[in-house]
Amino acid sequence: MRSDLSARLYNKTIELEKSGKDYMREIWSDQGWDGEQDVWRLEFQFRRDALRRLGIKTFDELLQYLGGLWQYATTDWLRLTCPDPVDKTQTRWPTHRMWEVLQQADWGVEQGCHRQVTSSGNPPSDNYLFVNGMSGLTSFMAREGILDIEKATQAYLLAARDYHDARADLTGISFQGYVNEKVSLKARRYGSMKNAPPDGEQHPMDAAVSREYRRRSNGE
Repeated sequence: MRSDLSARLYNKTIELEKSGKDYMREIWSDQGWDGEQDVWRLEFQFRRDALRRLGIKTFDELLQYLGGLWQYATTDWLRLTCPDPVDKTQTRWPTHRMWEVLQQADWGVEQGCHRQVTSSGNPPSDNYLFVNGMSGLTSFMAREGILDIEKATQAYLLAARDYHDARADLTGISFQGYVNEKVSLKARRYGSMKNAPPDGEQHPMDAAVSREYRRRSNGE
């Protein structure tokens, strides 16, 4: 039975010797190849059922979410790790540095446009949160020239608050309201909302979002 999602890894240098496509050497050289090291190619095949499970139904959506698909495939579905002889739990083994580079492949769109593609109802893995999830913060640190992670985190949150609050008149929601809304939607998707309210009542997270919208709508 064929899998809905599969991975293939090729040694393109060996393949080149068999195919005789010598013109590829010039293309590789233009991309920094030194003419000696092996060139490898990693690819993933998503069949239609896999794409549908991930919420992608059209060709336009496929093009839009290429980055998210790559992140899902290289983070949640498949990962190259460095075995830890002390820790027998493979999910805790550190990701190989080469694989981390592959995870950050540039698909020609802004990182913020990448959709986090996960199976319906499944929360993201620690590896996704603490590797890919650090992208925005580390980009901010590089832009602002901050090396101290504690100072950077505080500055990042303050800058994020200023950004969203400045747009509140346009979006109708403040920074805190934006955060509450995102948390509420994702907690519902992951089934992680605790202490479900009685029938007919809103969950506290949803209630907070509603209050924020009403506050902004009333010009408060």
